[in-house]
Amino acid sequence: GPFAGDCAPGASVTLGDISRRVRDVPPAPAPQAGHDLVALAAGEAARLLGAKTGRALARALEESFVVTTANHHGLDTHPEFLQGVIVFALDRLLDAANPAGVVPVLSTGEVPMSNMAFPQGIFLGRPKAEASTAYHRFSLFKPKSRKTLVSLQQPFTADDVACAGKSLAASPFLPFEREILRVLLDEICGQEAVLGQASYADQATVFNALLWPRLFGDAIKPPHLVELDKAELARKLIIKDLSDEHSLIHALLFQPKIRRALLAALSGTLGCWRCQAGDMNIWSEPVQGTVLFWGVDDQGRAFGLGLAEDGHLVSKAQPQFRLSLNPADLSAALERKRIWPGLYLSSAAIAIACGLVCCGGT
Repeated sequence: GPFAGDCAPGASVTLGDISRRVRDVPPAPAPQAGHDLVALAAGEAARLLGAKTGRALARALEESFVVTTANHHGLDTHPEFLQGVIVFALDRLLDAANPAGVVPVLSTGEVPMSNMAFPQGIFLGRPKAEASTAYHRFSLFKPKSRKTLVSLQQPFTADDVACAGKSLAASPFLPFEREILRVLLDEICGQEAVLGQASYADQATVFNALLWPRLFGDAIKPPHLVELDKAELARKLIIKDLSDEHSLIHALLFQPKIRRALLAALSGTLGCWRCQAGDMNIWSEPVQGTVLFWGVDDQGRAFGLGLAEDGHLVSKAQPQFRLSLNPADLSAALERKRIWPGLYLSSAAIAIACGLVCCGGT
């Protein structure tokens, strides 16, 4: 890795050093400029967190085209993801001269609400000395939402927050955990800035921005946390690129030779697809993926797609689904949120096409 020399015997390197050097990694060579992504991300930040934060995010990305993409989108309380963001942001946290900085996070929303980060609510880690159970989950949503994609989940309501609050008295939580949950419900989830959002993904962005400064003592004035849904950014970028014959997405989807090479190269890869004869590619259970896009049902649940030899996206799970692989039909389906970018296509639009440096996964 780029810091291998720092790990030699006798070398002295801190997490702050690594965080600082990660931010200095230059953009990767890319077929497209990154200004579309910067403008889109800044616009989303401005819409959700205010114009000043949007401008600060644009400046941050122009200075350092590096983000962390390790998180699953949702209320960011899972220790693994939350601590990763703190490590990624460490150089900014230690930079007292630049309190107006921004920590950019593009988190994965193209996962179900039941994923390991528990976006259905609040995840509480526990010191092992406190109890035999290492964690507890506190839900804000009804079980029927478990398979809905985070990106497509409807927002929780004031009634949901009130109902969750009433359940605390009879909950199995420890006293200090109830106190924490009460603060999170009353002082963050119950704020109009959170409740007033049109989607759960937007609520998560605002919730995480409000929670972030509470994690630090008075001695640290942290930079702003801007955590956006990577899948939603990818969806909008792909819609734009579908009409641009010079874009990478257009080439991957509509130049037969390039598409065949792509499908063959990623066949059998986790999160992608498994090829059969020719261009016939049907989702296979061991691969747990889809061909290019997910199909989306009326409840916002994803189902795998394959590419038929006649050029249509089809599904074994939903035999009635049939979508022609052409720019107009794909754009319309993306606009209506009846298809969603798959893992590879989302990464291609966000990172490969414009050279964004993504730390910590997808």
